[in-house]
Amino acid sequence: MAALRIEPVIEVLGDDNFDLWPVVRREGFWYLALHAGLSDVEVGTAVHQMLHRFHTDENGDDAATRDIYMDRALPPTGPDGVVPMAMGGLRFTDLTTGETVLPGRCSSIDERSEVFEVLDGDRPGCGLGHDPDAGLT
Repeated sequence: MAALRIEPVIEVLGDDNFDLWPVVRREGFWYLALHAGLSDVEVGTAVHQMLHRFHTDENGDDAATRDIYMDRALPPTGPDGVVPMAMGGLRFTDLTTGETVLPGRCSSIDERSEVFEVLDGDRPGCGLGHDPDAGLT
């Protein structure tokens, strides 16, 4: 019998220059699985990924302090209507074969409810982002 693990993940864009709070120091693009056992550094990484658009100002200058960064990020919308957002989605892993289906790029974690609507038969299909252009029917 096949077993399938479904877990929410967020996109992480490696950022070695960020030093306002502890984050995972890993270069490149990767996915962080969200679960109740995240370490403090993983939580810091997740928060930074949701708010990273607010790390620089309109001139591209980095926030000098945590307070400046959070002041930019916490209003209802940032400059140009930008709101905090976690990019990612659901990662599917076949526990028998180890095969994995990752969310496509630029998929938002809040779109994961669409997957469950497809699985429940309430929706005919949904996209899982792009590059690759994966979908679920």
